[in-house]
Amino acid sequence: MTEQNPLLERLAAGGAFGSLWLALGSVAAAEIMAEARPDSVIFDVQHGLWDRASLYHGIAAVRDKTVPVLRVEANDAAMIGDALDLGAGGVIVPLIESAAEAKAAVAAAKYPPLGRRSAGGIRPMLDFRSYAAVANDRTLLALMIETEAGLKNAEAIATVPSVDVIFIGPGDLSLSLGTFPETGARHEAALEAILAACRKAGKPCGVFTFDSNEALERRRQGFQWTILGNDEDFLLDAAKENVARFARGSRNGRAK
Repeated sequence: MTEQNPLLERLAAGGAFGSLWLALGSVAAAEIMAEARPDSVIFDVQHGLWDRASLYHGIAAVRDKTVPVLRVEANDAAMIGDALDLGAGGVIVPLIESAAEAKAAVAAAKYPPLGRRSAGGIRPMLDFRSYAAVANDRTLLALMIETEAGLKNAEAIATVPSVDVIFIGPGDLSLSLGTFPETGARHEAALEAILAACRKAGKPCGVFTFDSNEALERRRQGFQWTILGNDEDFLLDAAKENVARFARGSRNGRAK
């Protein structure tokens, strides 16, 4: 690890960035989507189809084009350490509900003296002396607030040192608040409350979005990290559009 992390540089400068979300477990899809040169691609290990081997190859396929980030399955030291050992430029840790849980994530993601991350992996060991010297400063740690308990403790979570960004999971938050599927005013107020807590703590805040239109709206609102789309929706939307176009042409007599 010799280069700076452009995501952390952007956040430090007060900027914003957009990512593409990868859930299908396809290395080929990851490589193709990285050709668009997004600010980052996120490998969703929590809800996606990725396994350790496909993650290793997926990171290799994209890392010269964008920053690979992994959303791990849980706030688990082994999972967080493994994600970074695979060569991720950052990790997103789900379902953080307290400052204590935030501190545990920091301990898992950082080498001593900041944390308890174990030395190992394949990619770090290619030049571990150089990697270890900069890893604590150049790997992004994002914590997800996505429950009512996390909402109540948002300010305490955001003030934990070595947490780089808070990332809101609006879907799980709506389930926790009882507003799903109609999010409405209460849900929006919760998002704004978390954003305000982050601003008070001087911490960047991001939120999951489904497409670039929503991402731009949230960016204007002050969220610094948004999602431009995901591999499943890109594939499904394109398939639906072309099937529908062909069907319309057939009905109009232009295709027999």
